[in-house]
Amino acid sequence: MTYCGRFAPSPSGRLHQGSLVAGYAALLRCLNHQGRFIVRIEDLDFPRCPSTNTPVILTELALLGIKSPLSPVIQSCQLDDYHEVMNSLTDNGTAYFCECTRALMKQRPCPCHEQLVQEKLRTADADHLAIRIELKECLKHYPSFKDNNLGMVSQCDLGHELASSLVLRRADGIIAYNLAVVVDDHNEGISEVVRGADMLDATFLQLCLYDIMGWTAPEFFHVPLITDPQGNKLSKQNKAPAVLSTMAPHQAFIHTCRLLGQQCDENCMNKAKYLDETFIRAGLITLEIISRAAAAANAAAAASAASAEAARCSDQGHSRSRHARNAAAPDLSCQPGSTRHTALTSTVLGLGLLLTPQLSPARGFGHGQSHGQAPATSAAPTTAACHGQRAVPGLDYYSDKGEVLTEFMLPDSGIDVSMLVHALSDGGADGAGMAAVAEVAREYAHGMDDLIFHMACAFNVAAMPHSAIVI
Repeated sequence: MTYCGRFAPSPSGRLHQGSLVAGYAALLRCLNHQGRFIVRIEDLDFPRCPSTNTPVILTELALLGIKSPLSPVIQSCQLDDYHEVMNSLTDNGTAYFCECTRALMKQRPCPCHEQLVQEKLRTADADHLAIRIELKECLKHYPSFKDNNLGMVSQCDLGHELASSLVLRRADGIIAYNLAVVVDDHNEGISEVVRGADMLDATFLQLCLYDIMGWTAPEFFHVPLITDPQGNKLSKQNKAPAVLSTMAPHQAFIHTCRLLGQQCDENCMNKAKYLDETFIRAGLITLEIISRAAAAANAAAAASAASAEAARCSDQGHSRSRHARNAAAPDLSCQPGSTRHTALTSTVLGLGLLLTPQLSPARGFGHGQSHGQAPATSAAPTTAACHGQRAVPGLDYYSDKGEVLTEFMLPDSGIDVSMLVHALSDGGADGAGMAAVAEVAREYAHGMDDLIFHMACAFNVAAMPHSAIVI
């Protein structure tokens, strides 16, 4: 049987270190098995996952080398698959409509599965009711399961009792996570699910769904959670920082491998050193392009302002030449409070413009709408200032609202680099300059692929941590 793995982030925010631990573990495990890898975006919780987040996540994944030769799977484009399975479960009476709120279910058992109640609910407006399935009896058949990283995991290890019923569709019409994941993993032929240990509860529930549907369940490989020193899980809800706001992609990969207990040999570090040099080279070329664009924009704006001032003075009967000589140029510097900086009003992740084929400097981020479909375009998100070891004096750029658009970081010593973010306006860079950056960016992308493949060949499951990783 061919190994098939996947990484399935939800686009509720940018990728953080906890995301990368699960994502790189899944990718390395799959490459180590010479298997097929799928990227899936789990965006069914529409209030938490606006569609504008999806292209951002796909771009960051491409930057980090977490990618697949297949088009990404977008759950919101596969609603028919989930409804088909859910309808079959309600039609045969396995699942039932439920009108109980969470508050009511805490006060008394849910009576909705009883036949008379179901007959009444089915004649009502069932589209506004939740759909549930009973798992109490099925859970008794799964007191434990074998995890390929943690060993045997039992329900007793969880420290709490699992819910006896499971929501398949919420009352607001949103398909529940557990149903969608089981349907997708089955349809995509996933042989092993690699994910964070916060999903251990869900594994027992999903094993029951596989059983009920008559499908063969995949194997599971759970990675310990990343926590802070106080034991709090690193998550988007806890406002974990975006990885690419603090580290270059190759640095994030090396750091994550170390968290996963993997050893970086001399060959690995040489590849990382090459990526450091390539990253800096791309940054320096970009700086030159931006400097030229900024200088041209400032010169044009200053000339326009001087001309306007001279015309105003002429209308007032003053000497045109005298006032033109004495008129002060407007403040167009790249400092907080400057009136304008037309060349630097749009920001995107630095190499993101060039490492993914869906991107263009003028249009921003794009993404595939569904498995195998052509990409669409979307507006580029604004990137906050990055923080590194040392900002190069004079290379901090600000918007006309005074917010920092970019900080270009170069190392204090050696070749270590934190994060490069560059700003480009529509048409703000010349074609020759962009071609030079594109060439270096391609080198960087190939270097990332080479580094990841090298680590995958040496991936050591025995070295994986089994308890929470504190950072």
